[in-house]
Amino acid sequence: MWDEIFYDKIDYVFQTPFQFGPLDFNEPEFYTTRKHLIEAKLELISNLAPLRLKSYFEQEYEKHKNVHNPLVNWDNLKLTKARMATILSCMGSKVLVMFLSKLASDYKAWSYGMPDLILWKYEKNKDLVGTIKFVEVKSEYDTLSEQQKCWIAMITKEEVNVDLCKITDKVEGVDIF
Repeated sequence: MWDEIFYDKIDYVFQTPFQFGPLDFNEPEFYTTRKHLIEAKLELISNLAPLRLKSYFEQEYEKHKNVHNPLVNWDNLKLTKARMATILSCMGSKVLVMFLSKLASDYKAWSYGMPDLILWKYEKNKDLVGTIKFVEVKSEYDTLSEQQKCWIAMITKEEVNVDLCKITDKVEGVDIF
């Protein structure tokens, strides 16, 4: 959604070419002033089959890679184009649209609390159609925040598995360390 985030036809949100992002990025009017653009992009994405979604992502990645922005850390070696494209094709357009719609409508409220891990499995022979699962990791005394509960509800509503993994430093009542 690069073009929608960095849409420069809105008064006063870009005042210098050196800005990190639009000035209204974390403000409620961000979505309302770009609603027509965002909804059109979500509609486009929602109709993409897994292979086309992968291809679309790869094109967008190449167009914008290494451009300084508030959302992508290009130095993160784990966020390779191939890995991200595979995850998206396993996720599918319906789930991706759910994530993008929440983040676009209120980034400040939805930008935290997402599950800690994304697990995916695909077979190269089957056009990268695969399965995906999200995992929230908690210590034995930690609990889910309200925001984490909301994300889990949204993800499971899309019929995607979400697991809660409780970790402990004990094995059968014995301290490990």
